[in-house]
Order: sequence, then C-alpha cells, then structure tokens
Amino acid sequence: MKNLKRVLSLALTGVMLTGMMTIGASAANKDFTDADEIQHTEAVNVMSTLGVLKGKDTGAFDPNTTVTRAEMAKMITVMMNGVAPVARCADTAQLRRGWGIGPEDFTLGILARLEDYKGHMDILRALRSLKGEERRVKLLIAGTGPFEEALRQETARLELEEEVRFLGFVTDVAPLLSVLDLQLNASYGTETSSLSILEGMSMGLPAVVSDYGGNPWLIDDGEDGLLFPTRDASALARAVARLMDDRGELSRMGERAAEIFRQRFTGEIFAQNIENVYLDTLKGAK
Repeated sequence: MKNLKRVLSLALTGVMLTGMMTIGASAANKDFTDADEIQHTEAVNVMSTLGVLKGKDTGAFDPNTTVTRAEMAKMITVMMNGVAPVARCADTAQLRRGWGIGPEDFTLGILARLEDYKGHMDILRALRSLKGEERRVKLLIAGTGPFEEALRQETARLELEEEVRFLGFVTDVAPLLSVLDLQLNASYGTETSSLSILEGMSMGLPAVVSDYGGNPWLIDDGEDGLLFPTRDASALARAVARLMDDRGELSRMGERAAEIFRQRFTGEIFAQNIENVYLDTLKGAK
C-alpha cells in the first residue's frame, strides 16, 4: 500500500514508466527521443533531477546496459493529468469590476508559480507589444514565488502598471478563470500537463501556450487554442492579437476546449488510465 500511494502521487507528473517509476512529460520528449540509444545512468540522472528517484531506486539500473529508443518507448505509458471540472461563475461583470477590468478590456491570465522558467517575462513583453498597438488588454497574474519582485520591476520598466494585476496565491480559481477571455502558458523550463489549463478547458476557456513540454498534449493548435514557439514573445503577441480580432474563432475554440476536456482530461479518465497501467503491468508479470 505504501508503494501504491507513492506511485499514484508520482503519476501526477504526467508520464508513468513500467517498473513503478515516473518522469515528467518534458523530460520524456527531450531526453528519451533525441538519441537512438540511452544509457540507463542518463535516465537515472534525468529522473533524479526531477526528484522522482531516490535511494534504492537508482541502484536498479545497470550502468553498462543501453536501451534503444524503441525499447524505451515500450516501457513508457504517457498519461496526462485529469481534473474535476470547474463551474463558470455567473456574475462575471462584478468580478471584472473588482479587478479594475473594463467592459471592453480583453483579459488574459496566467496561473503559475512565479519562477523564471514559467515565462512571465515573455508574457509581459508580448503585452507591451499589444499595448503598443493600442489594444485594450489586461493581464491577471495569479501565483507567488521568488521571481515576483523581478516581474514587478519589469512591469514598471515596460510601463504596464495599468494593464497588469498581481493577485498573489489564489485558492479558488473559478472566479479568476471566469473573467478571462484567454489563458496563457509560456513555460520554457518545466511543464508536464498544466492543471490550470485543464481547469480552464473544463469551462470552455481556450489557451495560447508555448510549444514546450506537455503543452502540445493539451492544446491542439487551431482547435482549443494556439501554440507559439517557446521564448518567442512576438509570436505570443501575434497569437493573442489573432484571437482578439476574430471573436468567432475564439468562441469556437472555447467550445472545442470543453469538448476535448470531456473526451480526454476528466478526473475519471485519468483514474481509469492509471488503473489500466497497473492491470497491464500485472498481466505482464503473470
């Protein structure tokens, strides 16, 4: 039971490896597909860096053995996160007024820890570009972290104090997600499968996200949102401007986001996927 609880908690990072070990989706994309052969020790280093493998787990590998890409692919089962749906709040006009958002403001939001690799700086630069085009846009930043002061300074340097709201740690995301026109994710250092993106999708909120890590697993470009090249603030600004200018496309993407969530990302589907991995593993052990 102890090992079962441990594996279930680790499964939240997005990818489960046969043998009861877990890695993040971004690490899987980069480290397990770029090379034809992978040293077991390199896999250990990747997973240890993620804080997944500890103690005896790392000793299970023979450092002199290589695993081909095809063999490694057979050992990996990809499972994206699943979440409970979030209900949209009814009185969004009052919520918007509370955050100083005007009726004509196009509202963007990012829900993430304030770390450099989450890409907030790229979002601010994109916002500055949109403001330079005289677009009415607001940005709500939810989260805390060591990068907050740097972000506040950059906000001031770019003269975006009127456009940006720092909300701190938000315990109830429903009101925040409900006032957004578009959710953003600009991660470039670590991202498996974003819970906030999934929660937004559950209420029909499309997203513009970087093409890093697990983001392309959640957002099908042109379906439930748009992808932009990682660290490309200009491309991010263009993607946002595209949806600001075509509200019909924005609405269609919101409808598809809700549909895709129901088809692929509910908590029930996630639980069933985990159960299937265990059942398949037990069948193979017989």
